[in-house]
Amino acid sequence: MSSPYNDGAKRIKAMAGKQYLFVYGTLRKELNTPMSRWLARRAQFCGRATYQGKLFDAGAYPGAIPSKSRGDKVDGDLYAARDEKTLFRVLDHYEGKKFRRQRRTVRDTHGNKLSAWIYLLRRPPAGLRLIPGGNYARFKSLG
Repeated sequence: MSSPYNDGAKRIKAMAGKQYLFVYGTLRKELNTPMSRWLARRAQFCGRATYQGKLFDAGAYPGAIPSKSRGDKVDGDLYAARDEKTLFRVLDHYEGKKFRRQRRTVRDTHGNKLSAWIYLLRRPPAGLRLIPGGNYARFKSLG
């Protein structure tokens, strides 16, 4: 069976100059949610990536915050936007007021640094449980 993450490095090189989006929660390709399928039709999947941050369980979705510790990472997927205006208008509404879209540095699977948009929690995650390892898809599969 083919992995949904094959050939990510080739796609990233081919997408130079594009607006990148890093997703780590319900928009991840492997979760196969209605919104992840919507995103896949409107942006080019580039492969897996990581963000230096901490990931928290907010119930129906996760939330990430930046971290200064190199050991903290959030696993996710990297997309190149096709129609940035429409894509971010819809995603800004979907993510809601608890999140803010910010440009941050992410790393692809080869360690290359890329600037990407990411939705981060607006407020500190008081009372939310840390997701060990920073991988929401794995966390959800463990139940």
